[in-house]
Amino acid sequence: MKKYLPVLVMATAFTLVYLGCGDSTGPSEETYTVSGTLTKLDIADGIMGYAMLITMEDDTTYNMIYWDESLFGAGVASYSMPGVAAGTYYFVAVIDVNSNWESSNGPDEGDLTSNFHEEIIIQNTVINVPDDDWELWSGGGGNFCVSGTLLKNGVADGVLGYVALTDSSFNILYSAVSEQPFSAGWTTYSIYDVMDGSYFFNAFIDVNGNADPYNPSPDAGDWVNSDPPWVWIDQNTELDVYDDEWTAHGG
Repeated sequence: MKKYLPVLVMATAFTLVYLGCGDSTGPSEETYTVSGTLTKLDIADGIMGYAMLITMEDDTTYNMIYWDESLFGAGVASYSMPGVAAGTYYFVAVIDVNSNWESSNGPDEGDLTSNFHEEIIIQNTVINVPDDDWELWSGGGGNFCVSGTLLKNGVADGVLGYVALTDSSFNILYSAVSEQPFSAGWTTYSIYDVMDGSYFFNAFIDVNGNADPYNPSPDAGDWVNSDPPWVWIDQNTELDVYDDEWTAHGG
């Protein structure tokens, strides 16, 4: 797949994922399971389907918070996303028709996307996508994905990393939480739908677990990349932060 997650300005239902508006509530301590089936009767066995819960802050900043994948068989794929924090999300599903998905890319031409819609999660929730709820994705708007790996020896498993692209005044323009918590000293992230331009690349490791994913910023004790680079984005780009590039954030 040629890049979104990250993140895509789409002409079909998936366009709304990146251009849609709406307030998202912050997560509470309650967690639930979101599960369901994706049905497309004419899809060949072995094709992968993806279900995703995404948060939106504005027209350009969004995070893919939870996702699951499942192979189609007899026209149906089942998914389950446990541990979903209570809150408001946007749900979308993708059928990777040409079998070239990358988690940092999202759909490309020929793939099928479900109708994007808002979901308020306050209990275990079943979201099924029926056979007639799919549209062909016809391409994005020339935007790019920034993705990479954060490495820091000694960080406890389960800790989250955050990345953000900011302007010269350090206003957050695009942001994302790591796609998976730290494990064995590393985690990955993806920021989708990044427009051409120059940005500061900022990352931090939420050591004390109190970051707000809707307005991420470090506090005392967190690790931050000590010399955020000024980067030009005009293609899908990989930006990594290595073990020796972190410094403790002061209070």
